[in-house]
Amino acid sequence: MNTRLLPAAAALALMSIGPSALAATDVSLAWNGNAAKTGVQLNAFDGNTKVFGGLATELSYSEVLTGGARDSFAAFCIEPLQSNTKLTATYSKSEFTGETGSLLAALYTTSYKTSATWGNTEQAAFQVAVWELTQQTGGLYDAGTGSFRVAGADSVVTLANSFLASATAFTGTSTYAIYKLTNSTYQDLITATKLDVPNTVVQVPEPQTYAMLLAGLGIVAFNARRRLPR
Repeated sequence: MNTRLLPAAAALALMSIGPSALAATDVSLAWNGNAAKTGVQLNAFDGNTKVFGGLATELSYSEVLTGGARDSFAAFCIEPLQSNTKLTATYSKSEFTGETGSLLAALYTTSYKTSATWGNTEQAAFQVAVWELTQQTGGLYDAGTGSFRVAGADSVVTLANSFLASATAFTGTSTYAIYKLTNSTYQDLITATKLDVPNTVVQVPEPQTYAMLLAGLGIVAFNARRRLPR
């Protein structure tokens, strides 16, 4: 495995894709660049081999639709060995399931976009957490050690580990559906769709509640009958 210095495209994007986008199995995507964000410099290692060196920064993608219309969305890199391109490319879309998919869904549910806009540290830390969940083999999820790890600002590694701790401890119901976008030439991506909040359920009265209601109506009817003129 050779050391590769990848462009900032291998970093991240921090907005969830809308439910209507990426409806087909195969989708045509175009990378829109890093929107002139500064980002945070990171080096990522798989064992003793550097697999990424560059800026972790917010990126934007578009789905290229028939007639030239585009829906903008954002995604995270899950394949740091691959670079990116501004040429339109076809990706295969599938739901990210299994243990890793569950952990990614938990990561989004517990830590994604906690403020209206994220700074460079938050952007980089979330990408690192995504990489750790998808690239680490065996051992604990720790962004600074293990088979996959990163070297960068301590603030990024610390925050990434905080994100990972929240994700691995999560036991509730996820509010995101996670999808994988796969391409044989360019970096694979994940995107998250925010699930709709369930409607409020109208509680159905229990049997004893019905019994009390009927008893009350019976008393009212009895009293009314007693007041009728004879």
